[in-house]
Amino acid sequence: MSKRFTIAVAAMALSCISTGSLAATTSGQFFLNGTVGQSTWHDDGFNTSKTDTATAWRFGYAWNRDQLSYGFEAGYADLGTVRGHYDFGAAPLELSGGATGPLAGVKMTYRLGHRVFVNARLGWMHDHLDLRTGDQHDRFSGNGGYVGIGAGYNVSEHFGVGLAYDHYTVRGDVNGSRTQDFVGVFSGFAEVRF
Repeated sequence: MSKRFTIAVAAMALSCISTGSLAATTSGQFFLNGTVGQSTWHDDGFNTSKTDTATAWRFGYAWNRDQLSYGFEAGYADLGTVRGHYDFGAAPLELSGGATGPLAGVKMTYRLGHRVFVNARLGWMHDHLDLRTGDQHDRFSGNGGYVGIGAGYNVSEHFGVGLAYDHYTVRGDVNGSRTQDFVGVFSGFAEVRF
C-alpha cells in the first residue's frame, strides 16, 4: 500500500479510537450496509469501456455524537468482471478478470438535519484477482484499499438509503511483479441500524 494511503487510514482509525472514549457519553448502534452498483475498471493496458455489476456488504458499529457518527466497518466486496483485450502487436489477447475480497475500514457520517446525511469511508481490502485467458485461469491476491463518499436519506431512525461512489485500488503479485488497477463503483445503498 502506498505510504499516503496507509497514513490516511491510520489517521482516520486513530480519530475514531480517540473519540471512542466518548462512547460512555454518546449513543451507538450496529449497522448493516449493502450496496449494488456499476463498476468501471481503469487500467492503461486493458482496453475496455464496459462496466459490470458490483456489490458490497459491510457490518459495523458507529458512535453517535450530535450530528456526527463515526465507527468501524468490515465486510466483503465483489467488484464485478471486466472483459477486454491486451494489444500485443497483430494479435490481441482476449482477457477477462474480476476482483473480490474482504475489507475493513472506518466510516464517518454527518447528518444535515433530521433526514439527510453525507458520509465518507476509508479502508483496506485484501483482494483476490481472477484472470482468464482462453482456457487458462489464474488467481492472484494482494492488499489494496478503498475510499468512498455518499449521500443519503434516513427513512427512519433505523433505516436509510442513498447513493455512493467508492474508489478501489486493487493490487496483486502476478508472477513476481506487482500490479495495480483502479475500480470506480457508483452504487445505491441501503443501511439498517440496530
